[in-house]
Amino acid sequence: MQPRRYKEHVTDERRDADGGPGGPAGAESEPDDLGPFELLRELGSGSSGTVSEARLRARYGELPPGAHVAVKFLRPELLADDDAQRRLLEEGALGMSIRHPNVAEIYGVEATARGGAAARCLVMQFVEGTTLRQILERSGAVVEDLARRLGADAARGLFALHRRGLVHRDVKPENLILTPDSELKIVDLGLARSFEGEDRGPPSGTHSSGYGLAGSLAYAAPESLRGEPSGPRSDLYALGVVLYEVVTGRHPFADAETPDDLMDAHLRRAPQRPSQLRPRLSPLLDQVLLDLLQKDPDDRPRTAAELARILELGERSDY
Repeated sequence: MQPRRYKEHVTDERRDADGGPGGPAGAESEPDDLGPFELLRELGSGSSGTVSEARLRARYGELPPGAHVAVKFLRPELLADDDAQRRLLEEGALGMSIRHPNVAEIYGVEATARGGAAARCLVMQFVEGTTLRQILERSGAVVEDLARRLGADAARGLFALHRRGLVHRDVKPENLILTPDSELKIVDLGLARSFEGEDRGPPSGTHSSGYGLAGSLAYAAPESLRGEPSGPRSDLYALGVVLYEVVTGRHPFADAETPDDLMDAHLRRAPQRPSQLRPRLSPLLDQVLLDLLQKDPDDRPRTAAELARILELGERSDY
């Protein structure tokens, strides 16, 4: 079956969400021309860049004129920052090496000019859909069948990264989009690294004692908090936290009052059994969620592919 094509970074629904990747969007602006792109509107912004929706004025790779893409611009003040440039180039190279229906594509990295000044950007898919964060905020827990499908899709996307020797390191509801075709898409490879060449990058979650962490503390695996390199099973832990939220409507350590409390919970506390919060939850999914949240990576499912198979086959699996 041919993979369906989606668009990364999103519709009005996602632009309005405070919790989306890159934060709240700016006001709509007048269309602007930039080489092969006609900029239509800014979708969001973050510490390292802004993302805009654009329409292609000419063919770009395999994309025809008129196709919509998302263009992620590095902030002008970071153009002289070698580390920021390197991270953008790495994100582009990693994204271009992955082609999977559950991972948003990156088409290229461009050095160009914008408003008379130098600019550098990533050209990405433009994904229509709703982030899992928005679903949680609007609806709370979802039905179990949907939760299983979301988990299986996310696991398949993660396995596409893992088999290339990459770990995502930022799996969270903001980076998982449910498309109008009811398929999950993983976005934002800005923190993805190889298993062996992992570095922590800029800290985006810090507890009061100053610990720096790539990604979000709310979804951090215990081994990452201990200062060990992140691996594929670290992504599975983060996905386990997401699925726990999707199934129960709450974070497994929702009662943690401070970043230090949350870190301690990830490291030492067992989460409440999901079925205690969702009494009709199947025994299989109840156990899968607990296994994903094991403190020792070796006690979690072995691979993302194995997790996808369990969630897809359900009670017919040998789990």
